[in-house]
Parts: sequence; C-alpha cells; structure tokens
Amino acid sequence: MAYLKKLNSVNSIELTATSATGAGVIKQVRGGSTNRLLHTWDFNGVGHNLFVGQNAGNLDNTLTGTQNTVIGESAGIALTSGGANTLGGRLSGGALTSGGNNTAFGKQSLSSAVTTDYNSAFGSLSLSACIGTQNTAAGTSSLAGLTSGGNNVGIGMHSGNVDVTVTTAANCTFLGGFSSSTTVDGSYRTAVGAYSKCPHDNAIKLGRNASSTGVGAYAGDVTIISSFNDTQRTAHGTPVNGSIIYNSNAGATAAAHEFQVYVNGAWFKLLTAAVTT
Repeated sequence: MAYLKKLNSVNSIELTATSATGAGVIKQVRGGSTNRLLHTWDFNGVGHNLFVGQNAGNLDNTLTGTQNTVIGESAGIALTSGGANTLGGRLSGGALTSGGNNTAFGKQSLSSAVTTDYNSAFGSLSLSACIGTQNTAAGTSSLAGLTSGGNNVGIGMHSGNVDVTVTTAANCTFLGGFSSSTTVDGSYRTAVGAYSKCPHDNAIKLGRNASSTGVGAYAGDVTIISSFNDTQRTAHGTPVNGSIIYNSNAGATAAAHEFQVYVNGAWFKLLTAAVTT
C-alpha cells in the first residue's frame, strides 16, 4: 500500500494519517540509521498533533495528548497525555510526559519538566531544570537553575541564574540581564535592572549593586521593602544601605507614620505622614 500519494489534481502532496506501525511518517536516513522526520501521530486519531525534526515527538500507543506542535530534534520525545504544548529547538521539552500548556523555544529549553503545566521558556537552556509550574523565562539561560519554584518571571540573559542560582523561589520577578536574588529561595522578590540582586522577601531592588559599580558609597543600592511596623522591621534582619520602608508606627503614636531609609546601621526619617483615623 502506498502511504505517500502522488500529486493530486491541484498539485498537492497527500500523506495518509500517521499510525504506530509507521504509516504516514516521513523518514530520513542519517548516519546509517533511519529516523522519523515528520508525523502527526496520536493514539486516538483526533489529536491535531504535528511533530517535525529527527525523532521529534512520541510514536507509540502511549501518546494520547492532543494539540501539540513540536519542532526540533528529540523535542517532545517523551510526550504521553500532555497536550497543548508548543516546543521548538533540540531537546526542548524532551522530558515532558503529561505536562500541558507549556511553551518552549530554544535548545534544551524546559528540558527537565515532566508533569508540569503553564511554563513559558524562550532562549537556549531557559527553564532547563524546571519542574515547577507557571514560570516565564526569556533569554539564554534565564531561570536555568530553577527547579520546584513556581510563578517566577526572569527576563534577560542569565536572569535568576548568576552568582546565586535561584532554585526553589516562588513569586519572584527578575528584569534585566544577570538580575537575580541573593539566596536560592525566597518569595515575592523583585530585582529591576542589569545585575540587580534583591536581598529580601517582599521587596523591590532597583539598579545594580553598589559593590559592582556606581559613583558614591551607595550608588545603585536602592531596595524598597514592604510596609513594616517597628517589630516587623527588626525581625526582618539587617537590610542593605539605601533600603526604604514605610513604617506604620514609627512615632510616639500609631498615627505618626514615616518613610524611612537605612544608612550605615540605622534608620532615618525621610518623610512623616499624619494619619487620621
């Protein structure tokens, strides 16, 4: 039986539906072996899958997932019930089985994820160690060391993956090449700017660390920490110079609210706001 039909009346090539026996598969001889190059297999026959590239996508009865689009050598090769994945690049999504709604473009992007969902990776090695969910990484090696952490965003080359590699952090945002955290974990940390590194939970770090560059003792060293009272501020630990907080009981009464800045071991008042209750 011929599986690849001749040109039809409108000069189109017709290919029969892919089956696990090898029907409807375009193959390529390479290095002395024959490997699949293009197929549309899914076990139920209604999956709308497309696999392009040497050994891309699974080709046996374990593949029940639908609506997968996979391009690249061995990309999506382990897929089983996972669906609605879009993968591009050699080994991208190479370990995915039941994970769904993931998007990965770049060599080995999202290559360790197995059952995780809703991750987006753009760039070689982006999210390459990730087994968490709902992470977004854009840039070569962005969030490349992240493992079980979720709801993180890394934009820029090596974001979340420099000096200290972020692994289990959650709900963190790193914007700028080489921006990151100062610990492997943490939550709700935001670092903005190239080489910016956020040292605290529930805080925003703006600009590159003073230890790296800048003019003046505290250049670029600005961290905005969420609203604290005196007790919370003390329990938070020693901040970096230039840290700014809103202190809700800085004065003799709870009505004396202040914005404060930390310089050389002490907090100083920036502004007092009278609050009427």
